[in-house]
Amino acid sequence: MTEAVSGGGADERPEIGFRLNLDGKWSAIEFAELLEHLQFLNDVARLRNHEVRDLQGNSYIHVLPFIDRRSSYNQRFRDLQFDLEQESAYVRYQVRLFANEVSPQERDDLQIVRMSLASPGNLDLAGFGKIAKEVRLFVEGIIDRFSEDRKIETQLKRQKLVSAKIANANKILALGAKVDMPQADRQAILREVLDTDRFVETKVLEGKITDISSISK
Repeated sequence: MTEAVSGGGADERPEIGFRLNLDGKWSAIEFAELLEHLQFLNDVARLRNHEVRDLQGNSYIHVLPFIDRRSSYNQRFRDLQFDLEQESAYVRYQVRLFANEVSPQERDDLQIVRMSLASPGNLDLAGFGKIAKEVRLFVEGIIDRFSEDRKIETQLKRQKLVSAKIANANKILALGAKVDMPQADRQAILREVLDTDRFVETKVLEGKITDISSISK
């Protein structure tokens, strides 16, 4: 059992909105995946926004209590792809549960304000305080990588891209002393953040996500 011990009530935090400019054709599955990835980033940012202690006052928290376990089925048949898919779903589900426990305000979730599904179109989302801002900055960091040249032609550029990916992921996962989680938990969540990075990056390179900006609701 855990509790959040810092920050004010939800009503004390200003609302933050941002707009994703979209283009091209989006399938229903792609659009649903986009929203799921953005909400996952929001949940990770919610962890960062609170100092967390268990009921004994300890800050060392197991967000993913069973992350090192594997099912006997997967150990026997070594179905790695199935195992990774299960682990991904488990990590995202547990982060969501933990975020809801330490930050139970419904307003902390991202909310769809408006959508325009023309081509080009846009998606307006709103959240609260630093939480939504961190989501916007994460996506903005991905778009900025390709603002001058979207083609990665040299090994140096590839190395810089990998470094930029990790740095961007670490920013939203920089929980510091607020959540002192085990290394296995942190690495598992980092893998999921990088997977979200990959999804958004793909849409940027496809020209389906063209920009992101702050807006007033």
